[in-house]
Amino acid sequence: MKHKNLFAFSVVLLLTLGIGTFIYIYEIPPLIYNGWAQEVMQKGIGAGPFPVNTLSTQPSLFGPNSTNSNPGVKGEGPTLYTAGVLDLSKGPEILSVPNMGGRYYDILFVDSRGDDFAYVGTRTTGGQAGNFLISGPSWQGTVPSGVTQITSPDNKVLLIGRVLVENATEVSVAYNLSIQIKLTPLSQWQSAAA
Repeated sequence: MKHKNLFAFSVVLLLTLGIGTFIYIYEIPPLIYNGWAQEVMQKGIGAGPFPVNTLSTQPSLFGPNSTNSNPGVKGEGPTLYTAGVLDLSKGPEILSVPNMGGRYYDILFVDSRGDDFAYVGTRTTGGQAGNFLISGPSWQGTVPSGVTQITSPDNKVLLIGRVLVENATEVSVAYNLSIQIKLTPLSQWQSAAA
């Protein structure tokens, strides 16, 4: 066989491309997500470290001299950031959002593959107060009345929220709205509602 080495090279090349593509598609995104989640929880976004299933809100605008080096949450424009890392394996969480009074805000939901799977905010759900049940893919409970369900493709979720600051003098107004965005386990939320 004259081209025996060419055939072996072709087989090795195809296997390498196949394995590389598999790793790129299925293995790299969870590594990136885990890096973001760990960095957000360990460094916070201005208020220091925070635990899983809680939110951390930045008390001031990011500036050019900001010491925040978090790759998952970079300051862009006049916005205050809120971040959280959810583990839905123990049950759903309720995200409660206050009435924003016409102020632009959004909350992005990112799964462990790095894909955005839902938004809550002025453009998608309006600026009025609301409650959103964030559940994992296998949750089988009953959604409380008046609550909108958001189903995550898996049990790990990164939340990144932004609230617009219209000018430098109203940072405290935007911050007071931002800290009213709350996460509560469904079991505690139902107990408080009863």
